[in-house]
Order: sequence, then structure tokens, then C-alpha cells
Amino acid sequence: MIKKYCDFCEQEQSVIEKQITESFNVKGEQITATITIQVCSECGNEVWNEELEKANEVIVFSAYRKKMGLLQPSEIKAIREKYNLSQASFSKLLGFGEKTITRYENGSIQDVAHDNLIRTMESTSAFKKIWSLRKELLSANDNKKINEVLENNSGVYIMQPRTNTKEYNISTGSYARKRGGIKYA
Repeated sequence: MIKKYCDFCEQEQSVIEKQITESFNVKGEQITATITIQVCSECGNEVWNEELEKANEVIVFSAYRKKMGLLQPSEIKAIREKYNLSQASFSKLLGFGEKTITRYENGSIQDVAHDNLIRTMESTSAFKKIWSLRKELLSANDNKKINEVLENNSGVYIMQPRTNTKEYNISTGSYARKRGGIKYA
């Protein structure tokens, strides 16, 4: 049997776990969720348990995200991992603060604008557009990892330098315009 300190009895007492359904106000929204609490077996009052409080917060925030149509932390993580990026690099690419994705993956509730942008990154074509605009913010290693992921998903090597050059073709005796490493005749 588990024993915890009861503030009402002012001593250690056996506790009983109970599931209760309650309403919570999260960012102005009423959320109903079933959580677990511990009560003193002697007086019946609730006993503080930090682990349960954290677990209950996860349950309530998850219910809020579901009600509001927001991504869950595991979904955010899956989108980020799709491109083999660290939390800091994904945040940087999206234009967020360095720790923002870390906080969201650890349970903080994202705002709708951030949620929409993260959700957009599920689409490889949308990701490519953002990446092409902001890849200079990432390390060479991050860009290499992204490129490998995109190459494996599409079969096309997309990370080419943005340059326009001409290349002389000996067999045809002419110049061909070359853009970003891809030859156009």
C-alpha cells in the first residue's frame, strides 16, 4: 500500500487512487477530462502527488488540443523527425525561438498560427519551399540530412547551388545554360 503525507491528518497515511472526471479551464476553454488523484484512506481528502499532477496535465492539455484541432506533441515530433532535424534546427527553419519546438514536444500548448505552420510542414512540397528560403540558417550537416531525406523520398537531388552558368558541350560545339547544377539545353 502507498503512503503519503496528508496535510489534513498531518501525518503519513495510506492513500487510494481514484479516477474522477472534472472540468478545467484551459486558455478560456472548458475542458472535461478524467484524471487520477490520490486520497487519504483516513480522512478522504486529496493528497498531493507531483507525478500524478504532471500526468493529469498531459491528459487535460491533450483533451484541449483535441477540442481545438491542434497537433499533439507526438505529431509535432513525427513531422520534425520526417526531415531528420533536431528540435532547435526545426524551430530555426520555421522562424520560431530556438526552444519553441522543444516546449511543444514536451507538452506546452502551441498557438494556432504555430500549429498551422508546423502542420503545413507535413507536406514535402511545402517543406521544400520553406527550406529553400531559409536553408542558409541551418548548418551544412542539417542541410545534408534534409537533402538525403528528400532525395530518398522523391528520387530527385534537390539541393543545388543557386547559380546560373554556361557549360561548353564538346560533342555539340555549343554552350548550354546550367542553372543550379541542372543542365538546360
